[in-house]
Amino acid sequence: MDLGKVRCFLKAAELENFSLAAEQCDISQATMSKYIAGLESEVGFALFTREHRKAYLTPDGDKLYRGLREIFEHYEELLSDIKNTATKELKIGISAQEYYEIPHLRDYQDKRFEIDGGHFQFYFGSMQEMEQKLKNHGVDLVIYPEGLCGSLEFEHRNFSKERLVMICSEETMQRYGSIREVIHRSTYITKSTYDVYLNKIKKLCKDVYGQEINKILHVELLVDQMIRVGMGEGYALIPIEAIRGNQRLHVESLDPIFSANMYLEYRKDDTNHLLHDFVNFIDVNR
Repeated sequence: MDLGKVRCFLKAAELENFSLAAEQCDISQATMSKYIAGLESEVGFALFTREHRKAYLTPDGDKLYRGLREIFEHYEELLSDIKNTATKELKIGISAQEYYEIPHLRDYQDKRFEIDGGHFQFYFGSMQEMEQKLKNHGVDLVIYPEGLCGSLEFEHRNFSKERLVMICSEETMQRYGSIREVIHRSTYITKSTYDVYLNKIKKLCKDVYGQEINKILHVELLVDQMIRVGMGEGYALIPIEAIRGNQRLHVESLDPIFSANMYLEYRKDDTNHLLHDFVNFIDVNR
């Protein structure tokens, strides 16, 4: 059944006049009469009785009108709801204390948002806070570093790879003299409690530098990590961007194999078209 013709039928039934209904539907009276005749042929019964210039619904026509009116109201509510939820905003939660020049965001904004008129909205917090927001539709996706553990409840994508460096105090490096000895004799200070990531770092240290990590100290905040490292309590392996501009720490380049992935997670059933467009953009440009 043609929705345009149904709309004309509803208008004719309400106005009880084909001429006025045709005018409001922006069609000719002849076209209106043709639409009504076609609809009567389709349903198999008469919809109107005509008296002079008036057109009154038959009992069957009235039943059809009431049913189609209800359906049409639901249809219009559905369209309105879809338009209201077809947001042009992508809400991004970031669970990382380090500074990151997050790749793809600027490119996506330049290539997509300028056309669609959308924009990013950013939220920052712990992994627990961001995942709760994700669960409650407070954000569309969460970006987080490999040292944190994402929930299996969500979809995950490898977002980018960050080069790691070793940082320690000048005194620590002078005392031990090499990366190998720092690993062997000093304390690894990390925010991560994720066993999979920690085991990866341990294996890399053993394979590349021939030394087991001696001791591990877990801290919650980047500032705590930096202060302890600067005070000579140990060393940290962090993305190079995190220490840009800090001249008081000793920085050692590591073997290129030392890297940490950035991930994003999202709800697979999310209806925000920008989210899925962004994920596809990353897959193509990664």
